[in-house]
Amino acid sequence: MVAFVYDGGPVTAAELDAVRLPPGELDAWRMVTVEESRGLLLDPLVDRLAACLDAVAAGARGLELVRGLPV
Repeated sequence: MVAFVYDGGPVTAAELDAVRLPPGELDAWRMVTVEESRGLLLDPLVDRLAACLDAVAAGARGLELVRGLPV
């Protein structure tokens, strides 16, 4: 399986307020921290999310992960 994660950059409060869900597609959405995501995502996805956020914080422009870990 191949999965890609893209960084869309910072989101303003106005942009968050403008989010509208297509009827029947999703019931809800919310912004969460990595720690909060641990109760919402499978462990491998939490590892991938944490690695991606670490890479963004370090200024990386790209990152390759295998089983959720940088290579």
